Amino acid sequence: MLKIFRTNQPYVYVLLLLYTIVLHTGFLVFSVKASAPVDYSFAGMYFAEWLVRPHITFWMQAVDMIILFGEALFFNFIFTSNRLFSRSTHIPAFIFITLSACFGDWMVFNVETVARLFLLLSLYNLFALYEHDLSRENIFYTSLYLSIGCLFYFPVIVFLPIILGGLFIRSYSIRDFMLILIGFLFPFYVMGIGFYYKDKLTDYLLHLQKIFTPKTLLFDLSVAEISFLAFILFLAAYGYILLRGDSEYNVIKKGRLFNLILIFLLIVIAAAPFILNHQMSYLRLLIIPVSVFAARIFDRESLNYFQIGLFCLLIGGIILFQSGYLGLISIPGMEF
Repeated sequence: MLKIFRTNQPYVYVLLLLYTIVLHTGFLVFSVKASAPVDYSFAGMYFAEWLVRPHITFWMQAVDMIILFGEALFFNFIFTSNRLFSRSTHIPAFIFITLSACFGDWMVFNVETVARLFLLLSLYNLFALYEHDLSRENIFYTSLYLSIGCLFYFPVIVFLPIILGGLFIRSYSIRDFMLILIGFLFPFYVMGIGFYYKDKLTDYLLHLQKIFTPKTLLFDLSVAEISFLAFILFLAAYGYILLRGDSEYNVIKKGRLFNLILIFLLIVIAAAPFILNHQMSYLRLLIIPVSVFAARIFDRESLNYFQIGLFCLLIGGIILFQSGYLGLISIPGMEF
């Protein structure tokens, strides 16, 4: 299966879609309720009650599946178009879809799914700053897309330091940094005007205050979840080591871009205890950086037994956690 997705044939897109549907089958059949984290989302203010209505649950899961498929293809395009992999391959998209199924919380439709799409758009524009001449248009859109993503799910703001760091590598201009600030604040300003004309500006400001208020430090995960997350992070670490061993890694652009992704991974982990707060969906943000490095493990000319074993362990964990989340199995001592 891994060898099939290493090709660049048109039928691979159909196979990726079928693979996505297979991973989501249980959630489509059981109609697991969608969710909207109101404490972290402006979109959640409007959709929290609407999303969980029983008659739209199936369709929300179907929409989530289609968005995921689109995100995977776009994610794959970002890295192949920037030549971060030595050949045309769909392994990054394949791993992206696989990792998205690790936990039930990562598969239930959530406004964070939409936020991640804008995060990918921001990542694409950030990479464009390295591929082409420095463009203030790309600088503006990089922060603008991230800001729109924050309206759906505010914790994606953890990508903002990566934008600032990436720009610092390319430019030391104060005007460029001000452009990032303007691009990020613009959607919040426009939304504030809308609330003002609806005489709800106070509600808007209170919600802003609620989002920016520090949350209680809490890392509420079971031992099983922590163990599997450790395995996922091991895949990222192992893949990064393999990337560092490639001669192409030493090319300045590629090395810097991979390092930015690594820093993003570390920021997501560091911020998790402060943001998680019973919302494991936040850790969906790990899918992007881990997919970058894990793809290097499986995108090889020949796979040894160790790499095959890692993939089998990943699939086995997905089956276990999905079954536990859907209530199909019950394992003593493992709370899902």
